[in-house]
Parts: sequence; C-alpha cells; structure tokens
Amino acid sequence: MKKVELNLLKKAESQRQMRKFDDILKHTNGKQAEHPFKVPQGYFETFEDRLEAQLQAAEEQKSPRQTIVRILKPVLGLAASFVLIMLLIKYPLQEITPMIGSEELSAQNDSGWFEDVLISSTTFMDDNSLLLNIDQNEDQTPAESEELINYLSTELNDYEIFAELNN
Repeated sequence: MKKVELNLLKKAESQRQMRKFDDILKHTNGKQAEHPFKVPQGYFETFEDRLEAQLQAAEEQKSPRQTIVRILKPVLGLAASFVLIMLLIKYPLQEITPMIGSEELSAQNDSGWFEDVLISSTTFMDDNSLLLNIDQNEDQTPAESEELINYLSTELNDYEIFAELNN
C-alpha cells in the first residue's frame, strides 16, 4: 500500500516539475518557445506502471533452476579444465616413457637382487673373532702426544687451503 502511495506522490511531483519547465520554456525572452521534441500524450503517466510491470515479470521469470545452473557453470568449467590438463599431460608422458608392467616389477622384487648385494658386501664374524680383532688393534702402540701435536699443527685451516689452491 505504501509503495503505491509513494509512486503516486512521485508521479504528482514529476508532473508539477514538468509544468514548471513548460512555463519556463513558454516565457523565455518574452517569446513563445516551442518544444523541439514532442512526447506522446500520457507517456509519463503510464511509464512508471509499465516499468514496474516489466520488473515484476523479470523477477517472476527467475527460477531456482537458473540460479543453480549459474552457480554450477563455473565449477563444471573448472573441473573440465583440470581433466583436460590431466589428459594432455598423461598420454604424451605414456608415449615418451617406457612402459613397466606390474609383472616386470614383481619379477625384479622376487629376484632377490637386493639381498645378494647386501650379503656380498658384508662379512660375518663370530663373537670371538670380533673380540680378537679389537684386542689386536689395542696392542699397537698409540701415537705419541708429540706426534699428535705436530700433526695437528701442520694441518691447514680453510684460509691456508684457499691460498694454496689459488697459487
């Protein structure tokens, strides 16, 4: 109800302003002025009603299905672009790289190649042999303290190594 009353007030105000404008145009410099453009009779009286009817029709046309489609459209586009990128990367890589099937991988694992390498690189000792080797290493005379001091004093620091390399 208030909306209709407000529209009527606006319409009346606009008509008053148009009349004032007409009076100003008629009495410019004491001459009777003519309007350069003519408006059809009753155009402004029905304009607001027609505009309001068009707005209501546009609101009624919007359905929830259209809003769902509007939301899902960018999401589906993004998902499709990811799938396209995956396909453009996956298939060329399959052509470039050699195919290794699961049978070949299981054959490599069953062959025991890793076990052979580990066993061949280790030596097995019993406890007595290990203790005997440790004792033999202890029997050797340790280096004299003077020898250690001489060795440490002749060891080069980083600056000396850098100087040696550049010369």
